[in-house]
Amino acid sequence: MINIIAHRGLWNEEASENTIEAFQRAIDEKLDIELDVQLSKDKRVVVYHDETLKRLHNIDAKIKDLTFQKLAKYNIPLLEDVLKLVDGQVYLDIEIKYYHAIFETTRKTALILRNYKYNHSIKSFHPLIPIYYKRLSPNTKCGLLIGHYPKYWPKALKNYFYNLRFLSIYHPDFISYSFLNFNHTIYQKLLEHKIPFSLYTIRTEANLKLAKQYTSSLIVEKIYPIKKTSK
Repeated sequence: MINIIAHRGLWNEEASENTIEAFQRAIDEKLDIELDVQLSKDKRVVVYHDETLKRLHNIDAKIKDLTFQKLAKYNIPLLEDVLKLVDGQVYLDIEIKYYHAIFETTRKTALILRNYKYNHSIKSFHPLIPIYYKRLSPNTKCGLLIGHYPKYWPKALKNYFYNLRFLSIYHPDFISYSFLNFNHTIYQKLLEHKIPFSLYTIRTEANLKLAKQYTSSLIVEKIYPIKKTSK
């Protein structure tokens, strides 16, 4: 069975990404949910992808510089409110952003999720985040995202992760690999190391068909209608 995960919820023009409305739409369709978390100025764990409000709200301000009271005006929810909404109805795939205060963000996220008894996982592009989270919560599945690294990362470091060279010293519970950077060589390495993996972000039916040849766990957006049990 193919497991379709709604990237930042099931969003459209009426329900923006990573909002309560987008998550409710995913729940209604029985789709698992991928979402992003980071800290606000007042140290609340908010659900938002970008480092700034520029792309979605045309405001050149960083999330870390705004309090939750101000962020709430832009329909940005708290992680704890999303957990109350989902309440175990679907699986949660939670990305911890690396923009700032990675250890504090990780600790606060773990503290909130400690009382969430339903299936979920955490992941990040920053390799120290899943390692640290695993120490805080040994029973939580902790994964590593591969692809779309910051521009300031050296090319050699990016290639180190793209080519999975870290597997000689570190095995995350799972890997979420960029579909655009994925190839058969990477697939063979993942099989060799017996690491579960998902592919992100699938945006066309053609890519969905191709991705299903490699894994049953697919993070998608903009493909409608989406059915969790599609074959």
